[in-house]
Amino acid sequence: MPPPFITGAYITGGYELEVPDCPVMRQALGIPELLRSIFEFLPQEGLVAAMCTCRYWFDMATDVHWSKVHVHYLNYVSWNRQQYYANKITTVSLRHVQARNAYVASKWLKFPRIRYAYFEADNTQSGQDQQFLFPYIGPGITQVAAHSFNLDSTFFDLLHQCLDLRSVAFGITPVRRFPDFDAVVGEQVDKILHEPSVNDLIAHESSAERIAAAKSMLKLIANRPKLHDVRLGYGTEYLVTKQLILACAKLRDLDLLCVSRPLSDPLATEIASITPSPFQEVTTLIITTQSYSIPKIAPLCPKLGSLQLSIRDAESGKLMPSLGTMTSLRTLLLDVPGTTKIKGEDMTWLSSLINLREFRLTFNKVQIPWLSPATQVGFGDNELRAMVSCWSQMEELSLPFGTGLTEKTFFALGHSCPKLRSLKIPQIEEFGPFVFEPLGEPLFPELQSMKLTRIIPGPPPQDAPEDFENWWEADEPDRTISKFMPVLHKHFPKLRSFDCPNPGGRNNFLWRSWDAVARDDADPDKRKPSPDTQPHGNFQGTDAPLVAVDDSASQRSSLAHREIQPPEVNLGFRRSRRSHFTTKVGQAPDFVSVGLITSEQADRYFSTFFDGCDHYVPVFDPGLDTVQSVRQRSSLLFGAICTVGCRVVCGTESRQWRLLNFHLKRMLGSVMSAPGGTTMETVQALLVRACYSAERSILVASAIRLAIDIGLPSAYDELIARISNNEASDTVALMCQARTWLHVLVLSHILHVDAGDMLTVRFAGDPRRARIILDDPRTTVLDRFLFAQVELNVLRANMHSSLSDRVYEDEEDILLLVQDSKIDIELWHGDWERILQQMTNVPPWIAVNLRVQKCWATTMALCRAVRIAGTDNVEFMSPAQRSILSMAKESLRLHLQTIISEPRSYLHNLKYAMDFVWAKCAFCYLLLLKLYILLPEENGSLNDDLIACGYILSRELSDAGGAGMMGISNSTAKMYLQLLQIGTEKFTGALQGRCAQSGDQVRVDDETHTEDRYSNATSEHDSFVPDQFVFEWDFPGLTLFSSSTTGVGWLDDILLSALNGGGDFYGFMEPALELGEG
Repeated sequence: MPPPFITGAYITGGYELEVPDCPVMRQALGIPELLRSIFEFLPQEGLVAAMCTCRYWFDMATDVHWSKVHVHYLNYVSWNRQQYYANKITTVSLRHVQARNAYVASKWLKFPRIRYAYFEADNTQSGQDQQFLFPYIGPGITQVAAHSFNLDSTFFDLLHQCLDLRSVAFGITPVRRFPDFDAVVGEQVDKILHEPSVNDLIAHESSAERIAAAKSMLKLIANRPKLHDVRLGYGTEYLVTKQLILACAKLRDLDLLCVSRPLSDPLATEIASITPSPFQEVTTLIITTQSYSIPKIAPLCPKLGSLQLSIRDAESGKLMPSLGTMTSLRTLLLDVPGTTKIKGEDMTWLSSLINLREFRLTFNKVQIPWLSPATQVGFGDNELRAMVSCWSQMEELSLPFGTGLTEKTFFALGHSCPKLRSLKIPQIEEFGPFVFEPLGEPLFPELQSMKLTRIIPGPPPQDAPEDFENWWEADEPDRTISKFMPVLHKHFPKLRSFDCPNPGGRNNFLWRSWDAVARDDADPDKRKPSPDTQPHGNFQGTDAPLVAVDDSASQRSSLAHREIQPPEVNLGFRRSRRSHFTTKVGQAPDFVSVGLITSEQADRYFSTFFDGCDHYVPVFDPGLDTVQSVRQRSSLLFGAICTVGCRVVCGTESRQWRLLNFHLKRMLGSVMSAPGGTTMETVQALLVRACYSAERSILVASAIRLAIDIGLPSAYDELIARISNNEASDTVALMCQARTWLHVLVLSHILHVDAGDMLTVRFAGDPRRARIILDDPRTTVLDRFLFAQVELNVLRANMHSSLSDRVYEDEEDILLLVQDSKIDIELWHGDWERILQQMTNVPPWIAVNLRVQKCWATTMALCRAVRIAGTDNVEFMSPAQRSILSMAKESLRLHLQTIISEPRSYLHNLKYAMDFVWAKCAFCYLLLLKLYILLPEENGSLNDDLIACGYILSRELSDAGGAGMMGISNSTAKMYLQLLQIGTEKFTGALQGRCAQSGDQVRVDDETHTEDRYSNATSEHDSFVPDQFVFEWDFPGLTLFSSSTTGVGWLDDILLSALNGGGDFYGFMEPALELGEG
């Protein structure tokens, strides 16, 4: 029998679920049946978390792990659904794992969001058996814990791949298995501690025989000032010495949770005698000790903000007064023995902790009789109200069983703790929805989650109608619930999660009322109550699993009639209905694995990409993004890089490139169309593809959307905040995400200014603030180049907006704006020249590129200003407009001189350049030719120099394209090279024609022949002007003309034909499809 379709937060399999159209109307689901079928019915959209737990122990539930010795329940789920759930998992906990039961189910899966991984083996695994760890451990992992594992090179190699690893925990195996532990593991641990982001080390001693080995490990951590968190447990009370405490004096987090034996009082006395206190910087302390040791340790931690305390004796009289002096505490987690008798006057000491945000009180070693009337807590309403009276900052509160709240205490808690977001209490006595009616304002305005064991309902109000006599029965009409809905909504406006696992036979109505509040379902017409929403029976004594699901996103997308939907959870469930459609998760096959290229070819293409292509996609760190690393993290990114490398090596006309390009398009389509699974590498692959494809606009737009979905803008903000606060100890992953997001912005701004795309994301504030990141030692040379691009393109976008957003009636305003723009560009260039001069080992190509970009930005600003004026005919331009054109001409001449100057590193690197750079290079030279005709120079030698430069430029572009003119393998290079060569020839012919027309003795038939020659030239060159300058790029200036100049008509007529939709602009080339895919 399939379970109901889950839409809410809690479904208890142990209850008898009513399923219509089923021969057996009521049937309890056990753990095996539920786990084998429940995943097939979970929602496929909006799922945030899925967890299976055992309800037998109430809130002390034990995990039902996916992996057991012989059964892996994930195997029962179809592959595409497995990957969907794997995409949502942030924490993985595998116990009793072996290769035969864990690797089989997970070897094809990716776990992109896992940040914490815990592995416990049932025996010591060999290196080969540890292969099942590979899917789980990736660059995003921040915490890894392993117990009873073979700590060999396989395990530590995996740890080295975790770019943002902060915490490492492992158990020390017995000496009889690893006699050389000190030499082998000690060396590996030392390497891990040298990772720039690692600042936590947790070592669990599992055998008294290994004390010597553990001591040698402590020597490794003794002089590591960057370690902020050291945790020592399981037998290590022998190791906690005065010398160790002194060695760890720089710690912020200290965990001395010695499970087998508490911290002794003599050692506490010895630690207290150390001057100055070694715990001056400790903000988090986790400790197991005796209550009489706390008064000695508490004064040593003046900055302590979080205390997790486990007491091993039953004396609360000495404990509470000491805790009351620690007024800086924001978090207090207190665990005391079940035999402790806590008195009311003891708890009132805690009222002085006015900064508390979280308080939790639990009992350890509690026996089964504790489940009924608990007597461990001996304080009542007055003591509770006194304790919480000063907790105005409290956000999370958890009280133990036996501390049942009355109606008055519950109200006092709401008034004293207005910021409370999470509340966990055993029970509320004599309670009902009508008790809130007299209140004038919300009782818990911020409360989002509440968990109760049971509610003891109070008597109905005196003015209740006759049909309210049995209001607690389960079959009350809809209007009974709807009567109290406005009252509950008013006083719990943000409640989204309500869990009452044992409502009781007389409690169904009250449970359903609170359930409706958490579902934000005040209108009974929107959803009729059904038996499926009512809990049947009592779970006490059953072994029933619980499934917790957050499905609010899918609710919002499917239920359009609800205007407001709760952000976290939605209680209840509905019947399942099988869809007529299925979704298959996109697969990205590895080019090498499927045999498209060999490993040697992959290495060559990969290294070629990083020889120069990465200059145009500066989102990589050569030290981290190696062949093995990229290939393991993302087959899509690996394929995109190899395809571009093959483009440079083999050309776009080679069969090898066509094959890789075809399969890369398939991979992109598969990944983009499948739900979930987006990673930073997916965005990087889109950026690589966009730089070398005609579909650049849609690819960049997709990259923006995906980058926002996975939180790359937040990563940039967090990186800035950490560096500003001098907390840049673990920013490797943030740096990778930030540079990826910045390059997304650069491409979007380029396509906005130079291709006419809409700009969807703008910088808020001055982009120069990003320069603070340059102080981080993890930044690369390419990062500086990237930040320069960010500033320039934001500046260009602002200029573009200033010119486009208004109509300038006075051309002087335009001239002033142009002058300001030129100054801003000069300041930008001067700043970055000085920044680069202060660095060592800066490649010369960066300085050349900055000069080229300065000329380009200046030219585009000037030409756009001329376009805004609305006059394309130079003959009718005002002196100010002609002056702007003259400045553009001078900037273009400087651009040409810069790129052809020796050693011509800019031109030599064009073979790696993206399409936009080739288009800029050709356009600048063509526009310079045109301006030389429209604004002729008196010095004729300049024209000859320009022609000579054109031939040099053509030769260099031919070399960059890969061969001579007939053998060029790069279609983009071939297109722009032909344009340059024909443009140079026509410019030469126009100059000769001008000289012929201006001669003193020109015969009539010669003059007629010259005019006919220019007339034929106009129709002769239709085929060589690419449509990119008309439809793909928005470069201003090509529409300029002069009514008295005929020598430039060959370009004007072609552009006019293009704008009128005439003909194929590039007829002698192969179809534009190949150009676009180049």
